[in-house]
Amino acid sequence: LGTGESKNTLKPTKIPLSYFNKEKVSDIVAGTTMCHAVTVTGSVYVWGSGNVGQTGLLEARRIRNFATERPKKIEALPKGRAVTAISSSVDHVLALVENE
Repeated sequence: LGTGESKNTLKPTKIPLSYFNKEKVSDIVAGTTMCHAVTVTGSVYVWGSGNVGQTGLLEARRIRNFATERPKKIEALPKGRAVTAISSSVDHVLALVENE
């Protein structure tokens, strides 16, 4: 996942920069079923599955077995505050945002 396709691959595959609105990625973390990327501007993008809300995408709360095959920007983060660090585990993600 992350390439826009649902098929599995055993080879590393580049994810197009256009999937991140041409923002450069500074960090990537992976959970069991999803990945999150932080851009140099502090935005966060997610791809993978999240049936218990671990993606952070608002639309995922209403869809059982939610999955996104390419990165989507998380809009639920505090406006005007950049994410400075991110960590992921099995079914959760933690993001540290800058102070106001």
